Amino acid sequence: MNTCIKKKSEQGAILVGILIVGVIVSTVLVALVTLVTQEHKMLTQSATWNSALPQAEAGIEEAMSHMRQVGVGPRSVNGWTLTSVTNVYLTRTNSEGAFKVLISGATPPIVTSTGLVWSARTGKYIQRRIRANTKGISYFMKAISAKEKINFGGQMSVDSYDSSNPLYNTGGVYDSTKKKDKGDVATNDSTPGAITLGGQSTIYGSLATGPTGTVVMANPSQVSVGSLAYVSGGGTGIQTNKYAKDMNVSFPNVEEPYTWGSTGVLPSPTLGIAAVPSLISGTNYAHTLVTGNHSINTLSLGNSAHWVVTGAAQLYVKNGVSIQGSITILPGASLQLYVQSGTVSFSGNGVRNATGFAGNFGLWCMPAVTSVTFSGDANFVGTVYAPNSILDFSGGGSTGLDFQGAAVAKTAVGSGKFKFHYDEQLQNTGLRNLQVVSWKEI
Repeated sequence: MNTCIKKKSEQGAILVGILIVGVIVSTVLVALVTLVTQEHKMLTQSATWNSALPQAEAGIEEAMSHMRQVGVGPRSVNGWTLTSVTNVYLTRTNSEGAFKVLISGATPPIVTSTGLVWSARTGKYIQRRIRANTKGISYFMKAISAKEKINFGGQMSVDSYDSSNPLYNTGGVYDSTKKKDKGDVATNDSTPGAITLGGQSTIYGSLATGPTGTVVMANPSQVSVGSLAYVSGGGTGIQTNKYAKDMNVSFPNVEEPYTWGSTGVLPSPTLGIAAVPSLISGTNYAHTLVTGNHSINTLSLGNSAHWVVTGAAQLYVKNGVSIQGSITILPGASLQLYVQSGTVSFSGNGVRNATGFAGNFGLWCMPAVTSVTFSGDANFVGTVYAPNSILDFSGGGSTGLDFQGAAVAKTAVGSGKFKFHYDEQLQNTGLRNLQVVSWKEI
């Protein structure tokens, strides 16, 4: 009898033990499942978070590629949209997510990119944002740059000023009493006579040729190249350390800024559209260029023809430019003039850049433009980028303000009493070869 009771008691204790073990095992299993589920959610969230960063980086790469492609042309092309006067914006999706990227109009530009990846756990996009600072090299690091020969004669002179520093300008304009000596002249040419200085050529600055190029002076006693003190002090020939054989710069071709004649067609008899005159400060202007893109077949202004620019305008000319009259760029306005083919000539009053800053007027010549000529009292304030054209400076006006800015050409020829004044501020404009120099997540 006692033996039976004892056995039942032992069996009950075993059953209770089994139940307790079962509860413990179940609890452990539930905890493990919860832990694994939580870890899976965390891993999924982490993977989503991590994958948003490459999306943002892809946006940076897209922006840099776009800026290199369009160069100095308008950035509001190829799907990029203006969000302000100068900022452009792009959104792009892919199999992994999307990015939204903004290029600022600053110089150099700042790129801000947001990467987005969908999170099924939270039911919304995970975002990560990067801000990248860029740096580039200006097209206009020197006063006059050429791919091939440079030949100066007569009383051609080159010096510099700084439109951003009142110590070296007057009202933003060149002042001979405040001139500087960064009027550098350089060519990639590596042949004998890569630079020829004849007559009484005067250069307040330095010279540079390709590695095997040479400088030829017809009469060294009549030529002066060097620092302000050296040239002003009567030094002749080339000052020591003012000539280097290290010039090797790439000058890319100018690309089409936009489809010719597609938007904002300029009023023109050639295109059969009436002119839009303006009366500003007592002057009648036959044409007014406002903010936007304009196109015209040929630009030819006679002595009495005058145009005015009132906004941030771009003008695309298909075949040749001849300006004997004037184009006036009002303060606060700018003009970028693109020429597809033919020749370009400035004489008479030329371009009256009333802004005083050369960067507000740019002449951009495509490969089919054969020559760019300045003669008489052209009084040009701006930049010329014509890497496939002959650039010819001749004559020279009584004001001594023949050319204020910078120029790039295939070959350059200077004669007469032409005076060229390089604006050093241009080293910070017209940037090319942009690269990311720093970035941070914000």
